[in-house]
Amino acid sequence: MSIELLRLKMAVSAMKCPICTRQCAPGKEFCEEHSKAYKSMLLRANLWIKSFGNDMTLEEACAHVFYLESHSRAFNDVIRYFAKKNKWTMIRWPKVLKKGS
Repeated sequence: MSIELLRLKMAVSAMKCPICTRQCAPGKEFCEEHSKAYKSMLLRANLWIKSFGNDMTLEEACAHVFYLESHSRAFNDVIRYFAKKNKWTMIRWPKVLKKGS
């Protein structure tokens, strides 16, 4: 395979959302739907962090958001993506936050 073809394939794959493989806007990491969910995740997580006096990690804040608030499927996808990417584990998240317990 030529280097030019390999670069082209890498550029095309880099323009796909890592969650759903839909096309991303130039310079964006996610598709439009998951970009909106990502912004919402950061906003909600920051609200939790501020409410706990900045004594909470992003992982803990996302656990609160994920388990205690209602949100879209795209939002769930984004949190799961970041949990996998950053090796967050549900086990380490507060057990009281698990749905159904």
